[in-house]
Amino acid sequence: MAPLILKAILVLGGLGLVFSIILGIAHQKLAIPVSPKEKAIRDVLPGVNCGACGFAGCDGFAHAIVEGRTDIVCPVGGEEVMQKISEILGIELGGVVPKVAIIRCKGGTGVAQPKYEYHGIETCTAAKLLHRGHKVCEQGCLGFGDCVRVCPFGAITMGEDRLPIVDYSLCTGCGKCVVACPQGMIELMPKANPIYVACKTTLPMKQVRLACKAGCIGCGLCEKVCPEDAVHMEGRLPVFDLDKCTRCGICVEKCPTKVIVIAETEARVFSASVSS
Repeated sequence: MAPLILKAILVLGGLGLVFSIILGIAHQKLAIPVSPKEKAIRDVLPGVNCGACGFAGCDGFAHAIVEGRTDIVCPVGGEEVMQKISEILGIELGGVVPKVAIIRCKGGTGVAQPKYEYHGIETCTAAKLLHRGHKVCEQGCLGFGDCVRVCPFGAITMGEDRLPIVDYSLCTGCGKCVVACPQGMIELMPKANPIYVACKTTLPMKQVRLACKAGCIGCGLCEKVCPEDAVHMEGRLPVFDLDKCTRCGICVEKCPTKVIVIAETEARVFSASVSS
């Protein structure tokens, strides 16, 4: 019995050695050559393979950059990494504007009126399938945290009122939460000057008052009081001209529903919640 076992071990070991040699030769013969530029770019990328750039990982991103199929914007690495890539490619880096995610809703628990009591699968995507969500305002946050689950950097958590909280020290502006939100109420804004209306409702004024305590009623007061002419009504919602806005805060103070937000992105966290 022992000689038979020994023979089997030797045969299997020999086969393993032969196959490993064959695979090694095949790898060398069939390997796709990587250019020095591509290798250099790959070495300066963060290596987290988050996919925020739109590619499966850093290898794919580096390859696409060398082929000229994409720009050099790496949301995770930021301007420092992009500067290194531009030096490798021998090009001049244009102005890169860092962005962060903002939550355009303040209608959390106790603020937005429910349409019915939802007991289904606890994802925003699933909840939206049933009568366009369980809130009277059909544009508001559904509160099940699809954005939290897709964030590769742990930059979003859910507050007690079931509204997302963005940690701007961790947010890279990758945009995955934007894609994941079925309501389209998460957007990216320049980190240096994020002022916005935390509401996207299309309801008329009277219905807004019934649907949400923190909804924009479209009164236009912010446009009237702005000393810099930086706010203009588009439809029934105000839009800010960030080039003109000085963040003076007059519109925030005068807004009757306190739905205008100046996000302090240098602070550790920002919640879209309404202060009680």
